[in-house]
Amino acid sequence: MQKLKNSLKFVGMILLIINVNTFPMRMLALEDSSSLSLKWTTSIGYLVLATFLLVAVWRQYKKKVPDQQKTLKFTWKDFGIALLFYVVTRLVAIVGTLLIQVVTGNPTSANDAALLATSEQVTRVFPLFFIAFHFAIGIFAPIMEELVFRGFFSHYFFKEDQKWLKLLISSAIFGYLHMFYPIEFLTYFLLGVIFYLAYARRGNILDSIAVHLLNNGVLVLVSILYWTKIKKHLIIVVMKLTNEETQKIEQLLRDSSYAKYHKRLQIIYFRSKGKSYKEIMDLLDCNKTTVWRNLKKYKEFGLEALLQETRGGRHREYMTYEEEQAFLKRHIEAAQAGEFVTVNQLFEAYQKEIGRTSTRDGFYYLLKRHGWRTVTPRPEHPKKADAQTIETSKNKIYIRDLK
Repeated sequence: MQKLKNSLKFVGMILLIINVNTFPMRMLALEDSSSLSLKWTTSIGYLVLATFLLVAVWRQYKKKVPDQQKTLKFTWKDFGIALLFYVVTRLVAIVGTLLIQVVTGNPTSANDAALLATSEQVTRVFPLFFIAFHFAIGIFAPIMEELVFRGFFSHYFFKEDQKWLKLLISSAIFGYLHMFYPIEFLTYFLLGVIFYLAYARRGNILDSIAVHLLNNGVLVLVSILYWTKIKKHLIIVVMKLTNEETQKIEQLLRDSSYAKYHKRLQIIYFRSKGKSYKEIMDLLDCNKTTVWRNLKKYKEFGLEALLQETRGGRHREYMTYEEEQAFLKRHIEAAQAGEFVTVNQLFEAYQKEIGRTSTRDGFYYLLKRHGWRTVTPRPEHPKKADAQTIETSKNKIYIRDLK
């Protein structure tokens, strides 16, 4: 009966590992259809739940460990030995990869290929998904798999002196669950053997966990370095142009009539030649937001989007042009009907119309927009005499006839 309970617990923990390890990949698959709030909720929830499960399983395992093993410490010497085991895992992985290439023609195992593809994809997605994915493969999987396949498995089903059985059966289960093609079983079986030997050296699960962390850490390190390179050079939009697109941009750069758009075109051109954001910023004397905005605009809307004037415009209008026309027309008609209409009255009526206060400058721009202008009295009569006539008239002597 106890064996049955242990078997059910062991199967349950394997299913737990599979679901927790694959959940970040499911999150990535549904990213495009998920809202921002859902992304935050699922990623934070996953990290909290996975951490809780890890701590809970670790505490449960510690109850199974004899007191003598609980006192064992993981020293620098043990870390050095773990590094040696890790070197052996790399040799096994290299030989296994060559064998897979010969048999299947694939450059790597299906499991590693999926992880690498997801690793490249995850560098361009929601940041917490990036964290969740690497937490799963870099921390959760190594610790949980060692606790289950080496730790609980040994305590549940075998006696202390049955080390060979533990090694063979635990490694076989480990290899079976990780393989995709039959040829991959040998590679993962040998990796399981190495992890078990690291554990069996002292009976301390920390030894095999260290080796497994180092093994999975290579993929995590490659992914993080790739992501760091992206952030370092600000490669947010990958720009690849066809020969036709490149020729079109070069033609526009030679055309002086498009001079005001040349900086935008140069951003696209330099990025297509492999220059980083920093290099483009230095060459064109612009900021990173300008570079990013133009690359994004080109990627989404094409070349025509860069050849449009985007500056100016009425971005804070209270009325549309047609509504302004209707407003002014009403007051023109009132003036024509004999009412006395002043600018002050128009300004007050305008503020009442929009339901808020406004500035006189803004209102004067409205009048100017519709052809209104300030009219002042002429400084002098249009038929005024010229200056010489006026001066002569001042010196004219009038002789009155005396009769």
